[in-house]
Amino acid sequence: MCVKDYARFNSPVLIHEIYCWVQIREGAVPGFGDPGNSAFQAPIFDGLLRYLQKSLTFCVFLETIKDKVMNTRIVELSQSPELAGKAVDFFWKCWGNDKNFAFYEDCIVHSLDKNVPLPKFYLALDQGDRIIGTYALLTNDLISRQDLMPWLACLFVAEEHRNQGIAGRLLEHGLKEAGDKGFEKLYLYTDLVNFYERKGWRHLCNGYNVGMLEVKIYVRETARATTPPPEK
Repeated sequence: MCVKDYARFNSPVLIHEIYCWVQIREGAVPGFGDPGNSAFQAPIFDGLLRYLQKSLTFCVFLETIKDKVMNTRIVELSQSPELAGKAVDFFWKCWGNDKNFAFYEDCIVHSLDKNVPLPKFYLALDQGDRIIGTYALLTNDLISRQDLMPWLACLFVAEEHRNQGIAGRLLEHGLKEAGDKGFEKLYLYTDLVNFYERKGWRHLCNGYNVGMLEVKIYVRETARATTPPPEK
């Protein structure tokens, strides 16, 4: 049901009708008059009212999340170069430190060439075109396994927009982008526990980042790998 359907449950008259319908199904047929009718059991009515009002609240919550996710658009930065300055600042604040701003700036600026497939940087924008999330596709994510590529990196969702499905949408977008670029697999590394597993990623092996920290490497096939070749 949608919100407008659940909103009707705020009507005491409709609540009473539902209660009576339930009673009929159970074999008891109360009067269909005022809720004060002696056959109308107030505790059951109140319980049903609370249940349906909670359902309304949950439905509104789901609809709000759905609206936010559906109204979030994902852009590749070379297609929207006017956002480059904001993107550099956002990526650096999420992942950098006070000594490496130039690193992020140089990498992102040189990704704006539309003829270069990688690296590419992506932004999740809300309805007001504010940046609320990011990810990148890289040839290598500063990891010891340089034989593997491409890498999904810099996955980030602003705190106030988390738990709304945006991270999952960014991951799926990355898989499609990698597949469209001709790659059958996409890799990432992380120290998170059971986050990527729940989203369909498989632990491949361990590797080392530039700080010599051992990290888990994950892989997932792109749509290119799962789509059968056309018949000849």
